[in-house]
Amino acid sequence: MHLAILPLKEESVVLAFYHKRDKLYRKLRHQINSLSEQKILQFLNYIIFAYAENYFISKTIQSAIESNDKLAELGQENSGYPNLGFLGPDNLFGMGYQPVGMDEIPNFLDCSWAVT
Repeated sequence: MHLAILPLKEESVVLAFYHKRDKLYRKLRHQINSLSEQKILQFLNYIIFAYAENYFISKTIQSAIESNDKLAELGQENSGYPNLGFLGPDNLFGMGYQPVGMDEIPNFLDCSWAVT
């Protein structure tokens, strides 16, 4: 799946696309289409911070991102496991760990975070 978020002067364009033969993303598309616009943006925001390797951030929100503890924790998860997925006896194999949910991080695609 590829995401492109293009901030324009008055609005932003969010593009999400995948190869049409990929059946797993087809199911995801149907799930996304059944959500409200706000939930879709919240989900895409979560996907960016949980799985994206490369992204550019506006300087106006950079400090909010760097100071958010849940975003730092999410950045160290791998498929919902702590410590980049490296589990061992020193961290009890991740037992009792609760992955960061999409409701726990700020939604930077929300209008309240608009870059002016």
